[in-house]
Amino acid sequence: MPFFLLPPLLFCATDFQLLQQHKLATTGFKLWRSWFSAYLNTTFKQSGS
Repeated sequence: MPFFLLPPLLFCATDFQLLQQHKLATTGFKLWRSWFSAYLNTTFKQSGS
């Protein structure tokens, strides 16, 4: 395999991995945010009553 073909292939692989990680991070953040808001709601309801 020619050496000059290596960087684009590596870049594509890294780009794909970053995209997957970004999707995972976005999903995780959404889950965390919904959990955190629910946690805050229950905490404030308990302290308010």
